[in-house]
Amino acid sequence: MSKTLNLIKANASNPKVLIVAGITVAGIILLAETTRRKRRRNTMIVKTEDFGAFLERFELTPFPQPPATAAKLPLLGLTFAIKDIFDVKGYVTGFGNPDWWRTHEPSDKTAVVVTALLKNGAKCVGKTVMDELAFGTTGENKHYGTPMNPKLPSNVPGGSSSGSAVAVAAELVDFALGTDTIGGIRVPAALCGILGFRPSHGSVSTIGLIPNSQSLDTIGWFARDPSVLSRVGHVLLKVKAVEPRRARRLVFADDLFQLSKVPKQKTLYVVSKALEKLSGYQHPQHINFSEYIASNVPSLKAFHQNSTNLQNGMSTLKALSSVMVSMQSYEFKTNHEEWVKYVKPRLGPEISHRVLAAINTKYENVKVLYKVRTEMWAALQSLLKDDGILVIPTIADPQLKLNSKKEYSTEFQDTACAVLSIASMSGGCQVSVPLGVDAGYPVSVSFVSYHGADKFLLDTVLDIYASLQNQVRFASNSTSLPDVNGTLDASELLKEKGNAAFNRKQWNKAVNYYTEAIKLNGTNATYYNNRAAAYLELGCFQQAEEDCSKAILLDKKNVKAYLRRGTARESLLSYKEALQDFEHALALEPQNKVAVLAEKRLRKLFSNFEVEFVAVWIQHGANLSIFPKLGYLGFDFNHKDTMHLSKLSKCFSFTSSRDWFYRVMFNNAGLRSIKTDLGEGTVMHCWVPKVHNASRPNILLVHGFGANAMWQYGDHLRHFTSRFNVYVPDLIFFGESYTTRRERTESFQAQSVMKLMEAHGVRRMSLIGISYGGFVGYSMAAQFPDQMEKLVLCCSGVCLEEKDLEDGFFNVSDLDEALSILLPQTPEKLRELIKFSFARPIGKWVPSFSLSDFIGSVLIIWGEEDKIFPLELGHRLKRHVGENAKIVVIKNAGHAVNIEKPKDFIKHLKAFLFDSHSPNPLSLLPLFDSLWS
Repeated sequence: MSKTLNLIKANASNPKVLIVAGITVAGIILLAETTRRKRRRNTMIVKTEDFGAFLERFELTPFPQPPATAAKLPLLGLTFAIKDIFDVKGYVTGFGNPDWWRTHEPSDKTAVVVTALLKNGAKCVGKTVMDELAFGTTGENKHYGTPMNPKLPSNVPGGSSSGSAVAVAAELVDFALGTDTIGGIRVPAALCGILGFRPSHGSVSTIGLIPNSQSLDTIGWFARDPSVLSRVGHVLLKVKAVEPRRARRLVFADDLFQLSKVPKQKTLYVVSKALEKLSGYQHPQHINFSEYIASNVPSLKAFHQNSTNLQNGMSTLKALSSVMVSMQSYEFKTNHEEWVKYVKPRLGPEISHRVLAAINTKYENVKVLYKVRTEMWAALQSLLKDDGILVIPTIADPQLKLNSKKEYSTEFQDTACAVLSIASMSGGCQVSVPLGVDAGYPVSVSFVSYHGADKFLLDTVLDIYASLQNQVRFASNSTSLPDVNGTLDASELLKEKGNAAFNRKQWNKAVNYYTEAIKLNGTNATYYNNRAAAYLELGCFQQAEEDCSKAILLDKKNVKAYLRRGTARESLLSYKEALQDFEHALALEPQNKVAVLAEKRLRKLFSNFEVEFVAVWIQHGANLSIFPKLGYLGFDFNHKDTMHLSKLSKCFSFTSSRDWFYRVMFNNAGLRSIKTDLGEGTVMHCWVPKVHNASRPNILLVHGFGANAMWQYGDHLRHFTSRFNVYVPDLIFFGESYTTRRERTESFQAQSVMKLMEAHGVRRMSLIGISYGGFVGYSMAAQFPDQMEKLVLCCSGVCLEEKDLEDGFFNVSDLDEALSILLPQTPEKLRELIKFSFARPIGKWVPSFSLSDFIGSVLIIWGEEDKIFPLELGHRLKRHVGENAKIVVIKNAGHAVNIEKPKDFIKHLKAFLFDSHSPNPLSLLPLFDSLWS
């Protein structure tokens, strides 16, 4: 016991001693309180000056450079800060925790990324605060304080790179370095309203960085200006300054935006409208991303058992996020278990809970975690290919108050990790872009691309950023788009724009407006009903039927929906169902004139021609086994009836019935009919796979002169659908494809077909082109050699010259006469086309009255007796292409070799397309180019 205390104890009864002791104690208390307040005031001054962002201030100046070189440095004059996770020579790297700082020595080297920035002219001004051990997402630090969010001081700044984000948002530096394992860059960027870039995993050197989880760790950066973000990226990623510009395809993950508490008009709508003002962007696609992952990451099934509490089918992404967290915890334990157990560091409550959970967990079957990661990398690459960008919310709920504990709730963690796990587990790159505020809270959206697409993504941000901010200002100032949950009013505005376009007969534009309205509000029957009306005007009867069905599900008494669906079904020859729709409309509105007339028309049709329709199939060799399918039309008969049919109904054309037959065939083969607006007045129809199989190659079947693609490939389709993703387009001016442009060349056809394929995500393909389709295929191979794999040209006179006509090479005198035959407008001209097309003319097979509506119709395949493009043109093409090309001549066949000799035709196609050793004409594309020019 000290002398002072012994003295007080001995004289405890003396009043003077007690007074002195009391004054002494009071003085000590007063001094302590004064010191505490002074220290707090100084801290507040510092925090006010730098928002609590900096842990340590110092200056690392740029490396000395010769004057001529220094002037060209990309980061000259810029300042930056670094997270307290990067090594700097002579300084202790604290890892966000004083016990780590206390137990480690100063670094003897500076991190590679810091050195790279200094070499390129930037100046480092200090280290910033972070979540302890990089294990948090809020930015709060019990030891060093929480950096103040400059945009919203009452909210957390987000972590783990909180100080770096705040330094940029408060304009203390031009850019700052951080790390992102499961969101350390993206979350604070979103909450502080700045740009944040997480690069592809492994693309930036991590030498001189304390690891948290090596399989997930990336070095990222923050900036306010997209040009600064890009310049830093060029330095750290070591990318080429100039690359060829590529078209961009944005894919919106609709299910993830359903999780967001920010109205879609502030995110989805803003991005969609921004794209309308830019060139080089395809029409946006929309997918259910969680369903896509469920189908393409099979190893996730093992993690679904504890992931069933999320709505909207998000259990798959919850499973993915649980794999991500398990991988982080496993690798953190591997890296730091010994230090944690030896030092027993003082940690904040939540960080302590996570660290101890990671250290104390026994990890079994770790290999499956990495298997999921591998599958996720492949799945994202398959979805985005080399032109795709996934659009998602950066964070579902930006409303995170300081000390609220909300961020530790199960709901927040589930939704936050669901969106954050995509880039972390795929190894892809992601950029968070600010989009203003909603109800006072920062709003952001993220663009995600595949591993290695970093420059592509940074260039996209540069390209789109100004347009995005303009749309943000428009959305904020528009009285038509309210701030709070303005989805409804925004969708109504789009509907009115669609109505105006419809009244001006701008059908495609109307469809686009109604589609945007449906994205914002998918529960309004009127939007589907109005879009169906526009589809009917465009002749897109299947899409119209689907939209009317959706409208009826939402509103059982919607008379217009029944009328329009009845019209669509009648056009699709679904007469029985069409009649039911018109009858339903009459039940709701007995005096409806449209429904009355339609019902009378269909009943008359049934009474007069119930059986006679089948005769067309008898006359053209149809198999009796297909007849029961005609019950689809509402007809009742048996096979006996068909034996007595002798005449053909004059109310049904051969073309319409044949079209119906092929539509059924194509649909049963796993294809669906779809129209794609390519812009500038061009719309193309195509049969595409209902489900694209990424493991199969793609094949494009291009038709020649004829009514549409179905007629030329319908009988051959079954040979391809089991091995390929099959695409069968109608060329422009054929079938349901058209354009308002004046272009009429095969080069334009080729460009349009390639745009169509890109719109469906197809980048590489083989191609079969028959007759005129071969001209188009040849042009595609010449213009887009990298996209073509194998090429088949069948009876395509690519080498045709004008003098061939003058020299009497053909049975026609000039090109005008040739075109009048190839595009027949009368029955006589059609007979002439058939005469030229077949080695043994079959004009008598088609009755006169039906010829007016039958406008039927490189390895190098040719008919020996081709009278349209004589065999010499085939040999001429072979000589032009070279020795590696192969020509097959089919005997006793004319121009329509695919119809006359289908077995021989398919045999040669299979030998060429199914055999990997077949000659590839694309190795000869330099010759193609010279011939084309």
